[in-house]
Amino acid sequence: MKNQKQMRRKTKKKIRITQMLLALLFVILLQIPVEAKAATVTKNFKEVVIVKTEDGTKCGNFGCIALDGKGGLYALKTDTTEGTPNYSILYYFADYKNYKNTKSCEKYKVNQSLGHGNGMTYRSGKLYVADGQKIIKMSTKGVVEATYGIDLGGVSVGLGSISASSITYYKSDTYIVGVGKTGEDANRKNVYVIGSIEGSKFKVKSSFKVKLPDKCDMNQDICYGNNCLYIVTSQDTDPIVNNKILCVTSFGNGQTVNPTTIINVKKPDLSMYGNEMSGKFEAEGIAIESDGTIVIGANCTKVNDGVFISIN
Repeated sequence: MKNQKQMRRKTKKKIRITQMLLALLFVILLQIPVEAKAATVTKNFKEVVIVKTEDGTKCGNFGCIALDGKGGLYALKTDTTEGTPNYSILYYFADYKNYKNTKSCEKYKVNQSLGHGNGMTYRSGKLYVADGQKIIKMSTKGVVEATYGIDLGGVSVGLGSISASSITYYKSDTYIVGVGKTGEDANRKNVYVIGSIEGSKFKVKSSFKVKLPDKCDMNQDICYGNNCLYIVTSQDTDPIVNNKILCVTSFGNGQTVNPTTIINVKKPDLSMYGNEMSGKFEAEGIAIESDGTIVIGANCTKVNDGVFISIN
């Protein structure tokens, strides 16, 4: 009888210890940060502007767009063909949402290629283009007014070399610039810097990285609006048809952050004039209206390149 009582006491003690350990483990698990999964949504787009490659030119690369906040839209096509006189064409659509009716478009020749021309932003009557090792400032009529070298100033970006390929106005006279990508496969990250123009330099103040989800192989342009950084990416397929927009709502100096939302860009079935949107559809440029409406510029093969606006 005594042995049975001792065994029962030991069993109860083991149960209490086990319960305490499980409770402790539960508390520890609650304290371990869990990586939040990005919400995924799909947006439909319709074409509102056609951007034709001009006859007799080699400016076929449609890389970026920018809004002026007054209903106008700027679009940039560059000539990146090796061995040709490199230049660019700047297009201005004064009322881009009404382009189908007005056909209104102004064109300006820019006397340099502006690189791949994959990033452009509008600020106080000027346009700023990310161009590899520099930032280009030009007038709204395509006149290059200044060139700014990029000065990291000791800010660590984790890259052997940098190349500016996207740009957006941020706030308080600062800009966010995409300068490269690091890592492989599941560890791929886009690298961004925040800085301001001081004298002849774009002086970097801080940096951050954004983790890239699967199938986001190609970095395109960026735009900041409504307290969110929008990043256009494309999957590297032939032809390119799958595009995503990554939305990042929080980033700080030295941080590596995840997108909070991933927008799947649904390829339109038809162009503005009812032509089938078959073949390549590569979203590259992006701009955001004040009400959050997304506008993208896309390279197309079967029809003319165009600007598309979100309709949901």
